Amino acid sequence: AQAARGELFVRSTSEDHPTVRVTDSAFRERDIAWSPDGVRLYFAADDEESLGKIYAATVSLSREDIEPKPEVAEPEPEPEAEEAELEAVDAEEPVEADAADEADSEAADSEADDADKAEEEKQEKEPKIDYAKRWSEALRFEFETVVESDQMVYSPMPSPDGTKLLYLRERGDIMLRDLETGDDRVVMELWSEPDVQWASDSRHLVIAATDLGLQLRCLDC
Repeated sequence: AQAARGELFVRSTSEDHPTVRVTDSAFRERDIAWSPDGVRLYFAADDEESLGKIYAATVSLSREDIEPKPEVAEPEPEPEAEEAELEAVDAEEPVEADAADEADSEAADSEADDADKAEEEKQEKEPKIDYAKRWSEALRFEFETVVESDQMVYSPMPSPDGTKLLYLRERGDIMLRDLETGDDRVVMELWSEPDVQWASDSRHLVIAATDLGLQLRCLDC
């Protein structure tokens, strides 16, 4: 993803796909950041209603969504096997009540195990969504306002686990938003733009900021 003349564009880096235009507005989009799972593209933008907003763009329609899906024929049941099972059941000798209960219990456990295995196999067979492909072949997008403020906001930075969003406000205040609850927190108030980086545990920040001198801080989020 990249910004050019105030608009956002994406293209595949592995295949020769054409560049896809994400935004087309009268405002300036900037400060791009991908979510860790590749589903969302965060960016900051000017707005006529406020000094700044942070949005999240997602793909609502991709080329693969309109391509015809191949029909998969379901396997037909084998009647001979079913008849053989019925004959085997009829040929069984009657058993006592306790033995029958035990057999029923074992059969129920076996059926439960088979159901669990079938569910696991189904999940393994389900194709995983290739979000990189969806973005490179995107036709339509949806935009969600993540942060709206009467002050300038910019430089969105999602946490490695995708649950929080770090961004800067005004001259350099470091803000933290919980993406699940929507709550904002002021991490540090600064008078110049800092350098901020998430730690891999999504709980700590490493911050280099000018404050009477250059300081390196590690904060617990």
